[in-house]
Amino acid sequence: REIYNEMSVAVGNKVPSWAVPESIFFMLAKLGDLLGKFTKVPFDSYRYGKLLGDDCYTSDKICQKLGFKPKITFKDALPEILATINK
Repeated sequence: REIYNEMSVAVGNKVPSWAVPESIFFMLAKLGDLLGKFTKVPFDSYRYGKLLGDDCYTSDKICQKLGFKPKITFKDALPEILATINK
């Protein structure tokens, strides 16, 4: 959610004050599992896990092991990244 919020701000959009409850995604995933037995579906438990799972990535380990120190944060680099994509 933090990345989404930063991207919204970087492109000049307001960050929505609402959110879809996780329980809705869970119910849709279970429905997708059921329907997936008969047809191809865009959302199921696998995608639910990818969307709302607890995967977390950090650069702390590479910073400690290799002494790497980023010159710029993701938040600060985002406007330039998005400008490059939108050309």
